Amino acid sequence: MEDAVLPEQVLNPEEIRALRDVASESRRGVRMPARLEEEFEAHERRAARVTRICLGLIPVFSFGTAPFWQDAVTGTPPELVVLLLWIELGIVVPLFIAVTLSQLRRVESAMAELLLMGGFLLVVACVELIRYRGHDLGHIVEPYLVLTIPVAVVTLARLPLARCIAFVAGYIAVLVVAWLLPGDSPGRGTQELILEVLLLGTALLTAFGTRLSSRRQWAAGKLLSMMAFRDPLTGLANRRALEDRYEIACRTVSRGQQRGMFFALLDMDHFKKVNDLYGHEYGDGVLAELGLVLAQYARRSMDMAARLGGDEFALLLYDCDLNDGRERLAELLDTIRNLGIEHRANHAAVVTVSAGGVAVGPNVPLSDAYHAADHCLYKAKHAGRDNLYVEDLAEKAARRSR
Repeated sequence: MEDAVLPEQVLNPEEIRALRDVASESRRGVRMPARLEEEFEAHERRAARVTRICLGLIPVFSFGTAPFWQDAVTGTPPELVVLLLWIELGIVVPLFIAVTLSQLRRVESAMAELLLMGGFLLVVACVELIRYRGHDLGHIVEPYLVLTIPVAVVTLARLPLARCIAFVAGYIAVLVVAWLLPGDSPGRGTQELILEVLLLGTALLTAFGTRLSSRRQWAAGKLLSMMAFRDPLTGLANRRALEDRYEIACRTVSRGQQRGMFFALLDMDHFKKVNDLYGHEYGDGVLAELGLVLAQYARRSMDMAARLGGDEFALLLYDCDLNDGRERLAELLDTIRNLGIEHRANHAAVVTVSAGGVAVGPNVPLSDAYHAADHCLYKAKHAGRDNLYVEDLAEKAARRSR
């Protein structure tokens, strides 16, 4: 979607810690929060699209062309021909055309994944039925042909580990049901059973190792992507993320869907003196505290708090007019003052901030909003700091035109 929020910009601290645990191979890095797990699964399904499509096409071509070669290659008894044609052309080929199309068009859907698994389990059941009927007619179908199905699906389809185990369990259930059918079952010898256990175990271990490696690579990539949009000290968005969000919000406002936006700049009062009196480590701690407070005032999906550098912060409030923006800024300044963070060089002996904000209408570039908010910030500081000043850009432009 055009107006979707960039995921790198909205990661909360819990999600960041989880990503770091996974990327660093920490013992805690086994599970991620639900939203990240869903995002990772969608990524895995997209990455497996081509492989899953190929897996779906193999039964289409092999079973679809079987009537032309199976008699010459396998010596199919005439009594089996009708059954084989029904299975091949009436069940498997139509089913796997649907499976292939689902992977082509809706690969991120969990239902497409379940359809893939169910389709191959049905193929296992069909092959076991052919083995069962062929055994009565003296036509032997080797069990190795069936074993290739779970091994291929588990190792190539990039299914979640729980679904790999479920698929293998379904495969075993089909074999047990076939073994319990009345009559003389073809069964499996001891060596064949040992081979199946070894190959299935190897396939599951391979799937587990591949999945774990993929999770770590994805988490590391997610963290790197996040760093391009985040300020490392405060955890807030940086200038680049603010530019992206402002552009998205501005396009939505221009379509007349919301009242407008409110853009504000905030500076800490006498920040240089904080570093001079208390040291840079204390100053960094103050900035981090301010970042936490600002984040609480930008909790809606299209709002954003950003650190632009030094002690300069920005606040973008979506669907917000001048009066609401003024109230939010006043509340924010009170909250910061009430933190009571020591700052002896400030007139209140605690940390305070000054703010300038502007109500922004459609089609106003960020550069214009920034310069206007910066001018308001200058007026707020000139009025005595720990203060705010706001303007409506549209009204200001109208006054100038008159």
